[in-house]
Amino acid sequence: MPLRVYRLRRWLAVSTVLFIAVVAGMYFYARLRQHSILKGFPGKISYDIKQTASGFQFSKSEAGRTVFTIRAKSVKEFKLNGRADLRDVTIILYGRDTSRFDQIYGDNFTFDPKSGNVTAHGEVQIDLQANPGGVSAPDQAAPKELRNPIHLKTSDLVFNRDTGNASTDSRVDFSTPQATGWAVGVRYAAKIATLTLASQIHVSISGENAATILATHGTITREPREIVLDHPLMKRDTGTVQSDAATFFLGPENEVQRVLATGNVNAESAVPDADPMRARADRAELQLTGKDNLLRRATLTGNVHLERAGSQPMQGDAGLVILDFRGQLFHGQNDLQKVHAAEGVHLAQHSPGTNATTADASAPQDFDLTAPVIDFFVADGRRLDRAQTSGAAEITISPAQSASAASGQVQRTVITAGRFEAKFAATPDGKSKLTSMHGAPDAKIVNLAPGLPDRVSTSQTLDAAFLPEGGIASIVQQGSVAYTDGQPPEKRTQAWADRALYTPADRILLLTGSPRVSDGGMMTTANTIRINRATDDAIAQGNVKSTYNDLKEQPNGALLASSSPIHVTAATMTAHNLSLIHISEPTRQA
Repeated sequence: MPLRVYRLRRWLAVSTVLFIAVVAGMYFYARLRQHSILKGFPGKISYDIKQTASGFQFSKSEAGRTVFTIRAKSVKEFKLNGRADLRDVTIILYGRDTSRFDQIYGDNFTFDPKSGNVTAHGEVQIDLQANPGGVSAPDQAAPKELRNPIHLKTSDLVFNRDTGNASTDSRVDFSTPQATGWAVGVRYAAKIATLTLASQIHVSISGENAATILATHGTITREPREIVLDHPLMKRDTGTVQSDAATFFLGPENEVQRVLATGNVNAESAVPDADPMRARADRAELQLTGKDNLLRRATLTGNVHLERAGSQPMQGDAGLVILDFRGQLFHGQNDLQKVHAAEGVHLAQHSPGTNATTADASAPQDFDLTAPVIDFFVADGRRLDRAQTSGAAEITISPAQSASAASGQVQRTVITAGRFEAKFAATPDGKSKLTSMHGAPDAKIVNLAPGLPDRVSTSQTLDAAFLPEGGIASIVQQGSVAYTDGQPPEKRTQAWADRALYTPADRILLLTGSPRVSDGGMMTTANTIRINRATDDAIAQGNVKSTYNDLKEQPNGALLASSSPIHVTAATMTAHNLSLIHISEPTRQA
């Protein structure tokens, strides 16, 4: 039977009403269920809850200030265990003194009311940001300016609603304005605003001083604003540095301003075309400047030891070493400019040993320098240009160890002066070598040998020239030069001149400029006088004049039979041990 039109209209109207009723019922049921979830939450999580235009917000306060806030776009409760599923979550930690604005955010979190844990599922982002003005600003106010927060990315993070702490055992990637890196495991303590990197820390520093840092454990603290690493190892193209611990001090924008390494600080250089170097100290401090991490100053303290390998190996010790760099003040360069060593400085240069058995010009020498302070000035950021000492300094020259052992030579030459200034010259391979040294005032050269008195020469100044292979080639003393062999007065040999040239290899002292020698009762003058400081042999040449005093009369009528003073002139005169004398073409004068 055909359906009448009026019945069709009635059926459609009834169907429409039923459909609207079903939809409305479902809507109101969802609203009631959602309201029941929100109504039950305050008792479960123990903090305030309110609905916002973008979702829901949960906050915890202490002393009238918000400690942290959890925001989520949606909340879904699971009846069996009371847990809630939170979507698009942001957790803001203000700190108990409201000086922080740290944020944790991710897409999927689960809340457990029994433990108070909010657990992330999947990737989580973390921003650590200081907010010094938080105390004076309104509650929950964001910083006026977000300045380069420390950013971290991890997964499976657990945040506790009671403590405000967060942790994960997963890998965490982090970045600052000057560094990026990663670690395994992270712990965040809200009460003290400290982030702990559990293990396997790997940091890459950008800028002029690009480097990679490895460490076993680390912490990032709010007050003081710093990063502390355990057993760090820093690798650069120019070498490595490692220590028991290192602290990175951060500036207002989380930039690294200073680095302090403590405990067994060891450094090795690997600069191309330069001699390898090693250094160690109890403590090292690096001061950085600018956004490019330009190194401004490095300070080593406590048992500082330095070793340089190569053709002229050198070792150095001091209580304090300060390295100054040019930094950004010189067109972005980061070149070493000056090295200041203090507190008992000792430098030793050991020449390669040979089988030499005699002292000659080519015999190897060991060179030692001690001084209260030594300043080294560097050219082109890598080549020594000059050096100067402050305070009384001492240089010791001795045969190389192997040469000394082969020949039994144990004699040493000690040179002192109020101050030394050394000059270095560039070599074809871009390195530098010591070429000369000037000492003044109160210059002194002392020859030391077991069983013999010290042979000493003094002057106002001295200038030393160095051998290409290392060691001193010659020393020139000028201004009131005086020499003595240290014997008792009746046997003592003394000499004076305006100028003296001493060669350590053969221990010959050449006197010029009105030289004169006194030996007991004999005084000799000549154009030049050579004295062997090891044997006391002497040779006088040119206008030799000798005067003998305190002579005893000899009955045999020999040349020197009279007891009156005798004056003798000759072209040359040779004295062995300054007692047995050979005179060439003598002329006797009464």
